[in-house]
Amino acid sequence: MAASRLKSPPLIAVLTGDVVGSSQLADAPRRALPQILQRAGAELKRAFGKAVPYELEIFRGDSWQLVVTDPALCFRAALFFRACVIAESPGSMRLDTRIGLAVDRADFVPAKNVSAGNGAAFQASGESLDRLDASVRLALVASGEKEWRDVAVRLVDAIVQEWTARQARAVAGRLRGWTQMQIVEHWPERITQQTIARHLARAHWNALEPALRQVEHSLSPL
Repeated sequence: MAASRLKSPPLIAVLTGDVVGSSQLADAPRRALPQILQRAGAELKRAFGKAVPYELEIFRGDSWQLVVTDPALCFRAALFFRACVIAESPGSMRLDTRIGLAVDRADFVPAKNVSAGNGAAFQASGESLDRLDASVRLALVASGEKEWRDVAVRLVDAIVQEWTARQARAVAGRLRGWTQMQIVEHWPERITQQTIARHLARAHWNALEPALRQVEHSLSPL
């Protein structure tokens, strides 16, 4: 197995997740989950480039793990991935994924199987996911943790839990730095800039963006 052995373990971010309520899905949408997660992972790699050097790893059909090598971008990446999953919601069904996000050291990152990685970041990410209670779908663990950051992450999570598929698709565009007109150009069907603006407003993007930037700033010196 090809792998990257790290002489001096750097700080990385590990995201571990699973699809909410997957065991209650009908057979067809449940079988489609790996493809939905793979598409979200591919979009993440396109949007974040070198910060996401490894492929998304999927296991047990509805669980996944990925690595972000720039800790300052990990919260944005987590929101983007989650937005992509929600945006894929079929019909009246709403998909979502829980995420345990941890910034710490990694001793070993397999190049083609990140879920076999080893180190504090991997352990903390999995434990963070396991500790999520029923009302929470996103948690961030990082050194120098501040109480305000926990509050910000909790509030952002509450906002994301209310997104519709279209709101999530619009926010995913903003998370990758697109303007509203660029989002229009990449939308899968004909849509107006005014409709995109309405989706972003109802997704509370103007409230979410400053919270996101503050969390990113708190992670950048780590």
